[in-house]
Amino acid sequence: MCSTDISKGSFSPCNKNSQWGITWEKQKNAYLQETNCEFLIVCVGRLSPEKGTDELIKILPLLKGCTLWLVGDGPHRPSLEVLAKEQKSPVRFLGYQKGEALHAVYAVADCFVCPSLTETFGQTVNEALASQVRVALPNVPVFEEAYSHVVPNDAFWEPLNRKAMAAAIIKQLKRHRDGDSFGVPDLSKLKTWSEVCEDLAVEYKKASSGHRGLSPINIITFLLWFLVTILASLFIFYLAAIRTLFGGSVRVYISTVPNRVQNKMKNFKQ
Repeated sequence: MCSTDISKGSFSPCNKNSQWGITWEKQKNAYLQETNCEFLIVCVGRLSPEKGTDELIKILPLLKGCTLWLVGDGPHRPSLEVLAKEQKSPVRFLGYQKGEALHAVYAVADCFVCPSLTETFGQTVNEALASQVRVALPNVPVFEEAYSHVVPNDAFWEPLNRKAMAAAIIKQLKRHRDGDSFGVPDLSKLKTWSEVCEDLAVEYKKASSGHRGLSPINIITFLLWFLVTILASLFIFYLAAIRTLFGGSVRVYISTVPNRVQNKMKNFKQ
């Protein structure tokens, strides 16, 4: 297994003090005051059905005193806006962000939530952890394997269980409010890309240390396989060429020969 990690230089808790961080912090405080809320939840990702963003919006009534910022865009955005409006939930759609604006928006969050159940890795989770933001995730294999060493067990929720989802998020937010260090990502556990590549190179060396050369049987088998593959490819190619000459089907061509001969005879007689 190859670990995948983050460029700590781009995503860092220090981004909260950047120009964009100060801007986001002002907007956060104004939005919390406007909505009479205490916490800001941030979710970053494409707004499409498979990301499960609608589930996050649907549990907002269970998260008293919480607002939600959705960073990203996609085909599901109009329906999500309608859902948030129908629920009268405090949701702000920030649209697509990039560069320093994206780096800093993580840093001002009180909790980062990724509701998707179908991620292959979840890079946005990695970016939130590198920003030293508390994270809450569904307990699916990909997240458990990649992030269980950084995220507390009780910050994972049972998939498709809205009450469990709300409970996991509330636990992380209470820790944030109480100043409890438990659940704050440990940056020392995150590696840079260069460190990961060095570790991978060591693994390759270990794996190749017992390498043995090919035996004569292996060589003969490979040559036979190669020859058969080439012959099969040529056979398929020429068969396709023959079918093309006969209009796509030899059977249809032969079956229509009598009709074509009869039509030619009629033309000859005329």
